[in-house]
Amino acid sequence: MASRSNCCIPCSGERRAREGGGPRLVDDAPAIAARFSAHAQVSGVAVVAFPDRRAGTGLYAFVEAEPALTERAARDYLAGALGRTKPPEHLQLVAALPRNAAGEVRTEILQLIAMNQVDLIDPLLRSDAERSLVDGIVRNRQNLRDRFAF
Repeated sequence: MASRSNCCIPCSGERRAREGGGPRLVDDAPAIAARFSAHAQVSGVAVVAFPDRRAGTGLYAFVEAEPALTERAARDYLAGALGRTKPPEHLQLVAALPRNAAGEVRTEILQLIAMNQVDLIDPLLRSDAERSLVDGIVRNRQNLRDRFAF
């Protein structure tokens, strides 16, 4: 069965950030993912880091949710329990997250979307169905900054 959240790579029993993710990915991303995973209208969440010239490292949360959940309601729900954890810079509600045959979220695709490097995604797509799913996520992406202007 697939995990509902995906935000770090486990290494030797401890959490370590993906390269370049820093403390935001190690500390804040798991709290954000855990909070969303507890929501009844959320079936999956992936939190990825992206370089941000203002914040240094920004977080982008992709939330697989029922259509009735709005972004405002999702942000309010998140704010209600994060405490000192900084919310993600970008939050995108999606009908489905791209997954591999084992049901694991394809974070490499989501990472490229978060960094606005959408021209690098096509070679990673394995089927027309996956292409259609990812095209919808790309069309509605939140980070539209030039990927080279960090």
